[in-house]
Amino acid sequence: IKMRLGWKENTDIFRLLPVIDHYPLSQIIIHPRTGLQRYEGSVDLDAFEDCLAVTGHTVVYNGDIRTVDDFRRLYQRFDRVHAWMIGRWCIADPFLPGRITTGADIPDKIYRMQLFHDTLFEAYNRVLDGPSHVMNKMKGFWRYFSLPFEDCKKSMKNITKSRLPEQYLERVNLFFETEAKLRKPADIHAQRTRQ
Repeated sequence: IKMRLGWKENTDIFRLLPVIDHYPLSQIIIHPRTGLQRYEGSVDLDAFEDCLAVTGHTVVYNGDIRTVDDFRRLYQRFDRVHAWMIGRWCIADPFLPGRITTGADIPDKIYRMQLFHDTLFEAYNRVLDGPSHVMNKMKGFWRYFSLPFEDCKKSMKNITKSRLPEQYLERVNLFFETEAKLRKPADIHAQRTRQ
């Protein structure tokens, strides 16, 4: 089960956890925000910690792992948690899981980001229903995927205004060939906060 702390209140989960404990689940994924918060505001780490004390199930942490330092802080605080869900921040920084696991940075980042984009675009083309569906998915993808790039507002506007897949790919290729410049990983979170 993947759940939040509640819809409006961060205490709703404490009525559910004792009930859920009666079922043979492999794990519970907890995102320590309310539903109304969506992805805004801060995660409630104290409430998450209280959840760990209430449930007997294996708990997976989900929410705001944006940097290696974020992961380290959470890992040190929650020693009972052995599985972590990064979520949409893997789109903004596809190299984050590798840096967390190995501590090493990845070479040829811009090339690899383009490869990641192109692979995703091709996969969507195979499984989604038509070009407009693919275009809508890819335009939404850029909301996070653009965060690691410096000074790309104008390019992102051009990319997301594309109407046809051919036009879209032409603009994406132009961006990667001529304009793509990466921020430092720690600056990616700061950019998202400003948007």
